[in-house]
Amino acid sequence: MSAGRTDEFLCDWPLQHEEDGIVKSSIVGNRFQLTFDCQQFDPQDIQVIVTEDRLNIRAHHDKRRGSDLPERDIARTYRLPSGVNPKSVQHTLRPDGELVITAEKFNSSIN
Repeated sequence: MSAGRTDEFLCDWPLQHEEDGIVKSSIVGNRFQLTFDCQQFDPQDIQVIVTEDRLNIRAHHDKRRGSDLPERDIARTYRLPSGVNPKSVQHTLRPDGELVITAEKFNSSIN
């Protein structure tokens, strides 16, 4: 990504590609899960917001003083699968830099 540019797009479930280099999708038990590579971001750089059936993920940091890392801005918007409870969305940033987002299903099938 070039400095100052935001990559943004909307994806429907199921994702067209299970892995696009930034995100991996899967169904684990009674929940769906998205995993993002956020190694270049600190926890305070990441926002996960649910609006109705949309899951908005944004990771942004400015060029850091004393670092060669450029400004970086990634935005992804996903339409949650039908049958997923938007109020159950949770996220965590693992020590390895992967952002894991999960949501519980209302019922046993994700369309």
